[in-house]
Amino acid sequence: VLAVDPGFRSGCKLAVLDQFGNLLDQGVIHLVGKPDRTDEAKKTVLDLIAKHQLTLVVIGNGTACRQTEDFIARLIEDELKDRGMAYVIVNEAGASVYSTSRLGREEFPNFDAVLRGAISIGRRLQDPLSELVKIDPASIGVGLYQHDVKAKHLRASLDEVVESCVNYVGVNVNTASPALLRYVSGMNQLTARRLCEYRREKGPFRSRQQLREVPGFGEATFVQAAGFLKIPRGDNPLDASWIHPESYETANRAVKRLLGDDADLGNKETFTALAEPIAKVDLSALAKELEVGELTLKDILTQLVRPGHDPREDLPPPLFKRGVLKIEDLSQGMELNGTVLNVVDFGCFVDIGMHNCGLVHVSRLADKYIRDPHEVVSVGDIVKVWVMGVDKERQRVSLTMVKPGSERSKHPPRRGEKPAAEDGAAPGRERSRHRPPRQTSGDRPPQQQTASSDRPPRPHGRGRPGQEQHRPRPYRPRPAPKPLTPITKEMKEGKEPMRTFGDLLQFYQQKPADGGENDHPPARDDSPPKTAPGQSPEIEQLAQTVDKAVSESVKSPSVASEETPVENESPPSVEQQLPVVDKVESPAETNGMAAKSDEQPTQP
Repeated sequence: VLAVDPGFRSGCKLAVLDQFGNLLDQGVIHLVGKPDRTDEAKKTVLDLIAKHQLTLVVIGNGTACRQTEDFIARLIEDELKDRGMAYVIVNEAGASVYSTSRLGREEFPNFDAVLRGAISIGRRLQDPLSELVKIDPASIGVGLYQHDVKAKHLRASLDEVVESCVNYVGVNVNTASPALLRYVSGMNQLTARRLCEYRREKGPFRSRQQLREVPGFGEATFVQAAGFLKIPRGDNPLDASWIHPESYETANRAVKRLLGDDADLGNKETFTALAEPIAKVDLSALAKELEVGELTLKDILTQLVRPGHDPREDLPPPLFKRGVLKIEDLSQGMELNGTVLNVVDFGCFVDIGMHNCGLVHVSRLADKYIRDPHEVVSVGDIVKVWVMGVDKERQRVSLTMVKPGSERSKHPPRRGEKPAAEDGAAPGRERSRHRPPRQTSGDRPPQQQTASSDRPPRPHGRGRPGQEQHRPRPYRPRPAPKPLTPITKEMKEGKEPMRTFGDLLQFYQQKPADGGENDHPPARDDSPPKTAPGQSPEIEQLAQTVDKAVSESVKSPSVASEETPVENESPPSVEQQLPVVDKVESPAETNGMAAKSDEQPTQP
């Protein structure tokens, strides 16, 4: 392949790679500037293609990507028309990080950073997983707001995803780099380097059992990693499959049970002949016969049908292009293949080969209701789209992923919402449109009509349109009150604190019934003191006079004599302590009070 790292000022860096990703040749071309530079760039590219018999050009999607695409497309249409050339655009996110990293300098110590970036772009098409593991996952651009996440949590999550992807695909132990091997389950960076050094000294591995000979590759590491390390064209055909060495005996017994004792796994025809018996076998009965679990046996039989299967083969292949698509070439209903560039809340942007990408609205992602676009697409997916509309003035294209003519399934009604009407209008919309105007009271003017008479009035309340605003609530009987825990004697006496407000309520409800002495203050007795038996009339008359003087002094404290103290007087009430307001006494009353005060005898 011919890898191109596009650029304006410093030019486009070219790197020619063989099928294993090794560098064969290099060069630099300039597409911006004088016409002589463009002619020189054409000659350089044509010479490299003819020299190495290239058939594919890989272009990074960075700066000057579209200008480079136009240049390569014109070459393919004119000078390279009969060679069957094609080009593809790959994501170059993180290529500059790799070119200046320690791993990049160790792998290509004699090359500059720009050439390392071009090599990384070309390898991303040949083996993207092996190349992407060399880059810090946070530098690939995994989301819009990835730097808002705490760095520790982000790194842990991204490393977990990378490790899961590597083990899901599997690793060829004879070609994998240390950067890829360190993500295999049970292995680390040190174990990966030792395995590569052993492979360099002893040659390629022929069997999984040779992994035990690697220094530091213990039994625990072998058990965890052996199932993910594949050896194609090895001594044992099962070494190229997902079947773990611990299950080799079970796999051989299952093959002999299905095809007979003469079955040989070393023959490729044996795997082809297993497809029909495996499809008809009773999995439960065979699992009991072989004394293994049904899930384990199911995985073994699946690998026997498709040995060495790479799950990436089920994904859509890259889009190889031969020319630039123009907006004048588009028409409504035209079917295209594109690559998802970005996913947002309202849809996704798809690259269909134009300078500007097209938009697929969230309502056009599928023939059913989609709440989140990430449920359907993700960045890098190859999708099939149809053109809905073309705006040539603004250079915009509306796309859909729903095949034209297919009916869109209706969104199920929400809880408390009636099904939609036949015309698609929300229920209750037609009823509110013909609702009579609200009657006004007093001098209040009626509500003004909106600018558009066809627009229905806005429903009142916080409910959504089409949702019943005044639906009756279901009747629910009130639960019986819980019985209160009686308060203790210590709580009544104040020796123990109350637990709840219910205890406080019991305290006030039980206090009058108990008849405590301090429940209420004693009532004031205004009646004249009774005469004890045996008292003389003079003492009785003196007691009445004193009581009368005390009562009058209480009624008018401002004019009472301060020189006549009265003992055994009850404390004044709240009303008696308040000052007398707006009360003017006549001089006669004041003199009378003073006279009465002078006539008071001294208490005996």
